[in-house]
Amino acid sequence: MTDEEIQESTAEITEILDKLHNSEEPLTKEEKRRKWVLTARKQLLRAIKLAKEKNDRNTEIKMGIEYDLVTSLGEKHPVLLMFLAPIVKAKFSWTVF
Repeated sequence: MTDEEIQESTAEITEILDKLHNSEEPLTKEEKRRKWVLTARKQLLRAIKLAKEKNDRNTEIKMGIEYDLVTSLGEKHPVLLMFLAPIVKAKFSWTVF
């Protein structure tokens, strides 16, 4: 992904998330799922951008593949996100004490 594509995608996701946050009504189950998927996509875009800045080509490719998987499968099968992306798993996983 180019820097412009990352910026455009991040701006689109942020706009959609802002609309979800600004709603006076509580989020429905589908809206909560969509919010979770969008947040995961945004995290992966940040990881791609960070990898580009560090010139870490392997991480950039890996995060790009995970982003594509989350983008294509995340909306239809959000449970798969837990298995697809370690960065998503780390951010949203349950903590057991």
